[in-house]
Amino acid sequence: MMPDYAAWFEEKRAQIRADFFEFLTFESISTDSAYTEDVIQCSEWLSQKLYQYGFSTETWQTSGHPIVFGTLMQAGPAHPTLLIYLHYDVQPVDPIDEWESPPFDPIEKNGVVYARGAIDNKGQAAYTLAALRAFAECGAKEKLNIKVVIEGEEEIGSPTLFSLFEEKKEELSADYGLIVDVDIPSVDQPAITIGTRGIATLNVHMKTAESDLHSGSFGGIAVNPNHIASRLIASFWNDKGSVAIPGFYDGVQELTEEEKKSLTISTSQAKQIRELGIRATVKEEGYALHETGSIRPTLEVNGLHGGYAGEGCKTVIPKASEIKLSMRLVPGQDGTQLIEKVKKFILKRVPKGVEVTFSHAHAAPAFRAPIDMPFGKIVREAYEDVLDKPCGTILCGGTIPVTTPLAKMVNGSLILMGYALLDDGMHAPNEHFSLDRFYYGFLTMTRIFDKLSRIC
Repeated sequence: MMPDYAAWFEEKRAQIRADFFEFLTFESISTDSAYTEDVIQCSEWLSQKLYQYGFSTETWQTSGHPIVFGTLMQAGPAHPTLLIYLHYDVQPVDPIDEWESPPFDPIEKNGVVYARGAIDNKGQAAYTLAALRAFAECGAKEKLNIKVVIEGEEEIGSPTLFSLFEEKKEELSADYGLIVDVDIPSVDQPAITIGTRGIATLNVHMKTAESDLHSGSFGGIAVNPNHIASRLIASFWNDKGSVAIPGFYDGVQELTEEEKKSLTISTSQAKQIRELGIRATVKEEGYALHETGSIRPTLEVNGLHGGYAGEGCKTVIPKASEIKLSMRLVPGQDGTQLIEKVKKFILKRVPKGVEVTFSHAHAAPAFRAPIDMPFGKIVREAYEDVLDKPCGTILCGGTIPVTTPLAKMVNGSLILMGYALLDDGMHAPNEHFSLDRFYYGFLTMTRIFDKLSRIC
């Protein structure tokens, strides 16, 4: 008989809320070294919490931010082991003037919690931690082993965890894996995520002079790097919305029509586009809008800078320009090779004498699990038990860099789940998470634990 986790939550509700709010106060911004001490303190807090819940804990100290690893292994090798992945680092808070409340001073308004990390990923981690505590106190510990890894570098590509996969292969090995860090179309339309797109990034720097130049004296004479950047960007795509870089689509694994039909199409996409203030959309010819954003690779310009960007005018020809690029990859694409193809494409189109350099080249592969994987059925049933709604299957257009190597630790039996919504303000000012979805997340996790504990 399954423990009454709802009653357990109600009894512990005040403490769960207090822990969640305390978690949110840590300024664990991984990309900025000014917050290194905050990141360390957050990892220590997490380690202490897991220890208090009855988990054996380790902190993997490396050249990067600490990784917290906890285990509850009373069931032994005759029973299944579940590996759960979370992260405790967050994005920077800029632009700070758009926040309606201090980003690391969480507040609740009408059942919604506002703070940096409220949904990505501290809110999802907090309901998972509450579920782990509940399982440790009243679950079938003799029938299910649990491992949890919580890293502090997901927002910067997980470089430290990547470097540890081979060394920590035995510690991370399990029968099933859960990444709790994604969204669902809506509470009325839950879905598990069986795949993510990969990513490749590249910054392009072009220098044409040693200093900014007077546009009256040198306009029409000196090459303007912003002109080069504009022409380059325009050449990246054709008029069908496809990327025009030779070899960009090499290796792309297309879904069959049957596989496409098995995926859930969110009925809330148009509503989300309106609510997010998206004024125009674009798609690749031959593919639906939702397909362009999930099963197809993309190239985006994330930033463009050169010259004066302040108020008013400054009549200069800039000495340099920078383009920040990112590519979302699908299974079959090699991000490292793709970066080299983009470099080659750019170098062929830059005028002689322009100094071109590249930086921040980074790649992580795409992941896609079989649509009919048995573990996926277990997680779908857990959602359906809690929400009393049919649970579908979706692909994530974003990237969680460690997905593919984590899948190897569980022989491919990996599912991504969560209770985020696209309008929760991930990475944006006024990020938020509703407490009702926090509760649903807790219940769904405990259902998964209970179902896995019945396997053997």
